[in-house]
Amino acid sequence: MMGRLVLIGIQEENLSYMHKQLIYIFKELIEIQVISLKELHAASIHSTDTVLLSGAAIQELVRPFVPPSCMCIIAERMINVVNLREMLALDENRNILVINDNDTDTMETVKSLRDIVPQHNYYPFLTDKRIPENIHLVVTPGEQKLVPLGFPVLIDIGPRVISIDTLLKIKRKFELLIEDSLLMQLYIKALVYLSERPPEIRNENTDSQNYGRTFENFYTHSSSMNNARDLTRKMAKTNHYMHIEGEVGTGKRMWAEMIHNESVFSAFPMSVYNCSDKEPESIKRELFVERLNQMEGGTLFIKNIDQLPYSLQGRLAELFLNPLPNLRIITSTVVNLLELVEREQIRMEIYSHISSYRVQIPPLRERKEDIGLLINNFKTHFKKESLVFSPDVLEAFTRYDWPGNVRELYNVVSYCVCLNTNTIDTKSLPLFFKGQKQNTTHVIDVNYIISEIETHGFLEESIELLKIFKEGKERQKSFGRKTLKEILVLKEKALTDQQLRLRMDVLNRLGLLIVRKGRAGSTISKKGEEFIELYENR
Repeated sequence: MMGRLVLIGIQEENLSYMHKQLIYIFKELIEIQVISLKELHAASIHSTDTVLLSGAAIQELVRPFVPPSCMCIIAERMINVVNLREMLALDENRNILVINDNDTDTMETVKSLRDIVPQHNYYPFLTDKRIPENIHLVVTPGEQKLVPLGFPVLIDIGPRVISIDTLLKIKRKFELLIEDSLLMQLYIKALVYLSERPPEIRNENTDSQNYGRTFENFYTHSSSMNNARDLTRKMAKTNHYMHIEGEVGTGKRMWAEMIHNESVFSAFPMSVYNCSDKEPESIKRELFVERLNQMEGGTLFIKNIDQLPYSLQGRLAELFLNPLPNLRIITSTVVNLLELVEREQIRMEIYSHISSYRVQIPPLRERKEDIGLLINNFKTHFKKESLVFSPDVLEAFTRYDWPGNVRELYNVVSYCVCLNTNTIDTKSLPLFFKGQKQNTTHVIDVNYIISEIETHGFLEESIELLKIFKEGKERQKSFGRKTLKEILVLKEKALTDQQLRLRMDVLNRLGLLIVRKGRAGSTISKKGEEFIELYENR
């Protein structure tokens, strides 16, 4: 028996991308399991499995969880060359700042770009290094959140993919009867496929996704967290459906698991389904047919129900009205439920069912007294109890507001435990933390942005679009294309779907808009707001 291929990494977004590539190439030839480091435990990996690591840095962290009989393959990562169209169209000798999530990956990306597109000058964005002058644009492999404000042009070439050499190693390990030439063809097709379709959020398999966590073993120094825990434990003992609200990274999935383990449903499995970034037909099939048919009882945790298409929310309401025997449904959202109803992203009938059994998880910035406790928990998980964080680092952690909450703290600590050091000082902190306090903003080049928009011949319409988005943001509203077209007609600036899409694509590429799919709508970025203000005050 060949066993499974188990892909392990830290960042879930990159894992999802790599998983999609592996599925496209190997399809049903190999059983593929994806596990993030925070999900890894003693029973995660079987003795017959082959482990694929997203990078060499996590090898020592993973080793204690891997049976000696398992083979470990470290994935070599490469740029998706299909995503280099914009770079190939640039004038030569551009000064390009390259940004990735750590120094090692940044240098690897720079090397790949110099090999593939050698006609430009590449500068890595490194820890404690000043940004060179006269940068024309920024290139990043899927790490837009790390890009400092003010750069006129950003090209996101998408997350790096698994190299053909690594795929050949997997082929040999599993003794697959695929010619190397065919594997290369599948590799190229996968690159095209990934460039056209962003990866859907990974949904865990349909086996029980219960790691045994309970409120009994949940410790906190925060009074608000204690209150939330006590209220939730009382609700957990009922058989009513429940709803969890909390910002990204606050631990909603863990909370749902602890509810399950203190409920009358604890003898049954727990299943998790994420509605984010999925096509309506996929949700309809996976959630309302496959997942429900496979569950004979237990807890079904449905994450991000605000991403559930309006047309399918009626199906969820039916489940609340006519619950299946021995099945509890727990839902979650990042945004306050009432606010979502007012935005018409959640149907009132769903709100009426779950609003009375709702719990709110405080963000980390409101319970900073728990930071030291959380760090110790993470060090224990990684078996790195001897790692010491300096007083300066702990002070920096306390000052910081943690927009990514506990997940962001976990990512910082997991980065630190990968370093070959016993003490973490401020110089050791990763770019995605230190970048928040560096003075790396650039003055927006208004004339450059204007010239870029005018290249496409629609400056007046683009300025009007940005003003509409700015006014919407001030009223806490985002817009889809249908609403935008209606507003533009009222302003006597009617556009076709294709014309509107082209203008929004250009504004998005310049970093002036945040374009989102579905009912979430698009909105203006901070850079876009600053540009409009500078444009109007010229």
